[in-house]
Amino acid sequence: MPSAPQTPRRMRVVGGVLGGVLRPASPHAHAQAAEGAVAPPTPLRLRFNMVVEAEVVPSTPRPVEAQDDANALRGPTRVIVVDTDSEDEADDNGQRQDGAANEPLDGNDDAIDGDFDIDGANPPRGPPPEYTPYTPTGIPMVKRYLPTPPSELHVFDGPCFLLTTAQETGVFQFERELLPRIAGLGRAAVWEYRRSRADAVEIYTAAYEAGQVFAIPLEGSDFVNNPFEWVPDVHPNVVHRDADEGYYPDPDHMRRPRGMYKFYFVKRGEEVGVFGSWHEAAIRIKSLRGKGAAWKRYWLYVDAKRAYRRAFYLDELAATPIIGGQFDIHAPRGF
Repeated sequence: MPSAPQTPRRMRVVGGVLGGVLRPASPHAHAQAAEGAVAPPTPLRLRFNMVVEAEVVPSTPRPVEAQDDANALRGPTRVIVVDTDSEDEADDNGQRQDGAANEPLDGNDDAIDGDFDIDGANPPRGPPPEYTPYTPTGIPMVKRYLPTPPSELHVFDGPCFLLTTAQETGVFQFERELLPRIAGLGRAAVWEYRRSRADAVEIYTAAYEAGQVFAIPLEGSDFVNNPFEWVPDVHPNVVHRDADEGYYPDPDHMRRPRGMYKFYFVKRGEEVGVFGSWHEAAIRIKSLRGKGAAWKRYWLYVDAKRAYRRAFYLDELAATPIIGGQFDIHAPRGF
């Protein structure tokens, strides 16, 4: 009596591999076996089950209280920041100085002996236009986003964030307003904490009138529909003067910046000196990022001036302005 057909069996293979249905050998294989030939191995279908576990870590920086004015940050909705500005004291020629950030903020690991962090970040490009118009002479045009005019800055009381290079510029009271406006820009963003709105507005207005405020919305952000204008897409050659032609203020004639409470010593930049806001320092090293710029923040003016005096007499300063640029002068200036 013939036996009933059997249910196909499945195999479990060590390591999590599941075997499919075993296929019977073909009649041809049986004939070969009968003749003394070696039968080929039975084909086996395998199905792999893979489980991937991942831990998602938020990218928002861990907030800590600002270092320069903790008393001004009372209350859960006031500004709570990682640092008081968008940059740490650093230069392009070396390692970390005491008081600098714990980790470099860019991907350049080619450190050499020196004082501070490596730098070399490239500012991101803005969003591409939907189409490219041309001037009557055939020069392509690009969008230039317009920074917020001083007359349209938010009105409030208390400490705030000052943004002079961001996806949207201005002064903002809360961290939740700051973060989306600097997201994705890395070191191209220039922002800082100020103790009062009046203080921030004074710096922002001077920078705006000097043409030093830049809006850089990124493609897909909430700011790409902000006001803009079409300008010719021209890229003039940028040539810096030799350091021997730079201007070096006499430390005995330097005066403390009025009303300031943190100070930036620019050692190598388009213009050297001691300045009372991160914006003033950042605009002077912007074109020299990755080319030898050096700067450091101090909480006391006397310390910043002492560092400048030492570098002045040791001939360690280097003022190399862009030829024809806003710092290509040979007289003291403000912004």
